[in-house]
Amino acid sequence: MAGPPNNWNPWICSNWLNTVLLLEKDDTKRTAAVGKLLWVLDEFVNPYPQDGGCDEGPGYWGAAAASLYDNISMLNLASNNAFSYVLEDEKIKNMGRFIYRAQIGPQYFVNFADASPTPGMSADMIYRFGKDIKDSNMVKFGACYHHPNDGSIDRYHFFRNFYSLFMQEEFNNAPKGLPLPASVWLPDIQVMMVRDKQGATDGFFVAAKGGHNDESHNHNDIGNYIVYYNALPLLIDVGSGTYTRKTFSSRRYDIWYNCSEYHNTPTVNGVNQSPGGSFKATNVVYKEDKGFAELSLDIAKAYPEKAGINSWQRTIRLNRGKNVEVKDNLVLTSADNIVQNLMTCYPATINTAGEVIIHYAPTNGTPKDFVIKYNPKQLGVTIEQVPLTAVEDKGVLDRWGNNIYRITFKVIVPKLKDKINFVIAPK
Repeated sequence: MAGPPNNWNPWICSNWLNTVLLLEKDDTKRTAAVGKLLWVLDEFVNPYPQDGGCDEGPGYWGAAAASLYDNISMLNLASNNAFSYVLEDEKIKNMGRFIYRAQIGPQYFVNFADASPTPGMSADMIYRFGKDIKDSNMVKFGACYHHPNDGSIDRYHFFRNFYSLFMQEEFNNAPKGLPLPASVWLPDIQVMMVRDKQGATDGFFVAAKGGHNDESHNHNDIGNYIVYYNALPLLIDVGSGTYTRKTFSSRRYDIWYNCSEYHNTPTVNGVNQSPGGSFKATNVVYKEDKGFAELSLDIAKAYPEKAGINSWQRTIRLNRGKNVEVKDNLVLTSADNIVQNLMTCYPATINTAGEVIIHYAPTNGTPKDFVIKYNPKQLGVTIEQVPLTAVEDKGVLDRWGNNIYRITFKVIVPKLKDKINFVIAPK
């Protein structure tokens, strides 16, 4: 196996377990099947990060940690709660909490790798998961997404419906609320998620990642970051498009949105990041105080040797209530061509020397201009709309519309040692 098991493990197991418990009448065969299934689930849980971080993202969480919970729920139902001890384990609790920790706002979630920025929430299951791990934030979060039963049945994870049937009155009377934590740092998967205000969507939200380029549903995106404002997108991770045979083949990185040059990361001497576990962040440090939170990491090892990078220390900092700063401190062995890429879902214009304006105009929000400040003596800038014409691009169109723009900053006189800084702020 190339890496740790992903969501397919608990998802398949949950359907297998459901079938065995319902249909297998022979006690010996049923016990043997459950024993084997427990071994398979252990193979999923044991390498899972202690911080509960799902590198597959919130959309896949619904079939990863959530499917693990489905298995535990059915095992408890069949054994008079003999597996309740599992839900007391801190790793399992963290696996549950990930879903609300990764929330940006009611609609959007952090979507690194192939994850969707707007995943659906299996509200009743989330509520039950939170209740079983005694996490009131998760209970309220699940209740927020619960809708009164209209008689329709979700065919995914079908067995979840049977639990929900007997809890409708409880769901309807449950207190609702979105936790929206001010600061989340997941050290095992190296993801920072921070916002201006605890419990509120007002102002900036910033997420940034380290990790490695062999994650499940991987994109080459070490050092990537996203910036949202009032819980709506400003600088984005495009995420995935429509899955085709190419998506999970040796040609995966022929698809543009899987590559670092279409993330908020640099291209150095014409070279982008490479896939593989050895291409990773180093010197990773997270800091926070009352007025700021920041992630600092060296992204040099995310690039192959031919990129000519000795070190590239990147710091992504939220100055709460003020702005977002991105500072790059780089040392190269060769400096022919240095480019910084930024992705947005709005048109952008060059306002004056040293300012790019993003015309933030979300569908459900108030239009507002944001400025990206840079050194015009150091960087030239171009703006292009990314054409969405390939078959894989349909999924991008469905999620973002025909509104993907790349802002490219090119160093005018490349140097072996340099600093590149950006400030993102309301205009």
